[in-house]
Amino acid sequence: MTTNGEAKPPVVGEAGALAGLPGAIPEHLLEPVELIRRSRVVMRVGRVLLSAGCGSYRVKSAMSNVGRALGLTAVEA
Repeated sequence: MTTNGEAKPPVVGEAGALAGLPGAIPEHLLEPVELIRRSRVVMRVGRVLLSAGCGSYRVKSAMSNVGRALGLTAVEA
């Protein structure tokens, strides 16, 4: 609070957490960065195969195989 009793808006701190909030979690811990990276690889494989003219069954199968190889438990296309 300020001296006149008004509440200050939360400020984003250096680590990405909202400063001034008790128990604030750093922003980088809220996002599943590794999942996003792995998903991008799976999507890239799908796009390349589709642009090469592969059939949808082969594309979905290849995406599933790549996802499993990267440690993903489920790939739904």
